[in-house]
Amino acid sequence: PELSVPFHMRFRVRGDQVYANIAVLRRGTINVGGHARPFALSWSPAGFDYPGARIALDLDGDGKTQLSSWTEESPESFFVMERSLTVAGRGYDFKVAQNGDTLTLTPRTAPLPPRPALTVGTPAFEIAGTDLDGQPVTLSGLRGRTVLVDFWGTSCPPCREALPKLASLYRRHHAEGFDILSILVENPDGPDATRAEAMKLLGAKPYAGHEIIDRNNALLTLYRTMSFPTYFIVDPAGTITCARCELDDVLRKLDHAPAPSPATSAATGL
Repeated sequence: PELSVPFHMRFRVRGDQVYANIAVLRRGTINVGGHARPFALSWSPAGFDYPGARIALDLDGDGKTQLSSWTEESPESFFVMERSLTVAGRGYDFKVAQNGDTLTLTPRTAPLPPRPALTVGTPAFEIAGTDLDGQPVTLSGLRGRTVLVDFWGTSCPPCREALPKLASLYRRHHAEGFDILSILVENPDGPDATRAEAMKLLGAKPYAGHEIIDRNNALLTLYRTMSFPTYFIVDPAGTITCARCELDDVLRKLDHAPAPSPATSAATGL
């Protein structure tokens, strides 16, 4: 027999390349917060319970989980790696079955902190860690400066290609009050191997900004980031002024260059 499976397809244009993301969906309804709420689960090649897979849950009670809201900024969309959410003022831990058969919500005894919006005009959530030399660094400690928050990985080709451009940007504007806070995803060989690979790629000191190795994906989870590189620009007051920017957008904004007139429009669709 034939099997019909709904899927969500999103296209992303970066330079002259087009990337396609395909997500197989499973839908259901769960009773929580005094209402039967529809939800949708998004599959990844590693399963519905993979940290980068998604769930969408109707939180506002409108009876919908629209595919158009499946973005990092949607208040109704969650990565599986977030592991918890708030419904009608109460916190729940959630678990997704590997095959997508079930979504389980377990009430928490303590309320959850507010979920960062991560959108332009909202406060940037605190980032804290130690740099490659073992020195503590925080985003709040850079208050008063414009900060580029850069999520990257040593095995990511676009991330490696961006390093000299970011170093040049740092040299041009650091004296004017610009800094870079890079969040380096830990590779499977552990923090020491990650540090060694990063230092080899970054070259001789001083490095352009501060590098934090993200242990156990804690900062990736906080900033709901699963693709690299991902950039946020934070102004001197600690407010996000560019969320999930492309590198070209970062360079234009920080160099104060006008955006080029688009010759063609990038299309997205289902």
